[in-house]
Amino acid sequence: MKLESCAVQGQAELEGIESSALTEIVNDFLAGLPKEKRIIFVQRYFYMDAVSDIAAANGMTVSAVKVSLLRMRRKLGKKLQEGKYI
Repeated sequence: MKLESCAVQGQAELEGIESSALTEIVNDFLAGLPKEKRIIFVQRYFYMDAVSDIAAANGMTVSAVKVSLLRMRRKLGKKLQEGKYI
């Protein structure tokens, strides 16, 4: 599952959101995460690192990284739904 699929369900929904508003939502979301989770999220979705590389760099298993990313995507999706962005 890609981040885009939980954040927006297509380009049409994104058109109504100001990029600065979306940036603020993502920044608020990241600020609320523990440092370790924030690092994993940024490595994957901003630096586009491979899950195996993230696992090795953070002393985690690939499975643990995948589960962590899944849970963070779900939390971000809920945050966006609460704000009526998706």
